[in-house]
Amino acid sequence: MSVPREILHWIDQKYPKPRVDREWLQGCYEWAVEEPGVGPVPPYPPKLFELIEDQLLKSNLSESMDLETGLPHDIGDFNKTLTLPATSTLVEITSLTEIGHSAFQLDQIRKAREERIQAGLDEYGEGEEDADIEIEGEGPMPKYPRGMLSFVLSDGKTSFKACEYRTLPDLSLVRTPLGFKMHLKNVRVVRGVAHLEPKNVTLLGGHSDLQALTSYHFRQNLRQRMK
Repeated sequence: MSVPREILHWIDQKYPKPRVDREWLQGCYEWAVEEPGVGPVPPYPPKLFELIEDQLLKSNLSESMDLETGLPHDIGDFNKTLTLPATSTLVEITSLTEIGHSAFQLDQIRKAREERIQAGLDEYGEGEEDADIEIEGEGPMPKYPRGMLSFVLSDGKTSFKACEYRTLPDLSLVRTPLGFKMHLKNVRVVRGVAHLEPKNVTLLGGHSDLQALTSYHFRQNLRQRMK
């Protein structure tokens, strides 16, 4: 049961770079058509497209992308300055931290938050990141300051650094999981660091199996900065 031409055209139009791996897409399609209310017979229901896209956004790009069709391998070269093409390039967040404030300050907040979570308050129980929910005798959940976020991004094969050139307000140190997907378009890369701003980034959402390591990676990043 091969993937219909209509599905191939749709996925290539929406996710042109890197190209979605055909073997991965085949497996995803075969799974999706077995879901209730879908099936392999045209006209294909919107649910089929939604299921495929949802699985893509939850995938690890190293498994779902054709790894030879993505970013230039020298994008992280410190001696080069370049601009990514106007064609949307799919990447995922593999590391995330706050660089507008000291690692020591962030680590103190991290420890306080972990103590509060262990005491029974869910990490996301504060609602919005700047919410002011209190625990009797404890006060509100400590909040991370918001200055400038720094990332390591990957297209599944090539990893590179990035930072907020202008704030991306929908991203959060607490709520944005590793594996979160975004499209980059006309992004300037200066000395190996991509400068992200709302006009050249489209946030797509999702996550991957990296999500389980979010706290570990953040803790290790802070320890490295404090050395």
